[in-house]
Amino acid sequence: MFFDEKIFSYSNSPLSDLFRIADYRTLYNIVVACFVALAFNLILCDYFDKGELFDLETLYWCFSGFSNIILPYFMITGVAYAVIPLVKWIIDNKVNRYVWIPVYIFYILAILTIGCATCVIYNLGMCSGFII
Repeated sequence: MFFDEKIFSYSNSPLSDLFRIADYRTLYNIVVACFVALAFNLILCDYFDKGELFDLETLYWCFSGFSNIILPYFMITGVAYAVIPLVKWIIDNKVNRYVWIPVYIFYILAILTIGCATCVIYNLGMCSGFII
């Protein structure tokens, strides 16, 4: 119904193609090494400061307010999937651009409003805010 005109063709991912170039592999390895060093540093600092090897307090702080983002997450997901019937309606009815551009702007503003309002109202942790 919505994807009748789509034909699947196999192709490599752009990331796989970039990993064949040595410079990109080097950058990737540098980023991974930095993350490993950061994680190791956090674990050692918690061990020497608090005497605990794995401190879950940071994890709880990062995901604070997780129960508050479940409904807004599904609202944003629903609005995001609404683009499929919206585009089908625009193509099938040959809607004038003076109509569909404001509709699309309203669509984008709805997603932004839900996400930003959720982050501001519930004072979410860093990871919970990234999920929204």
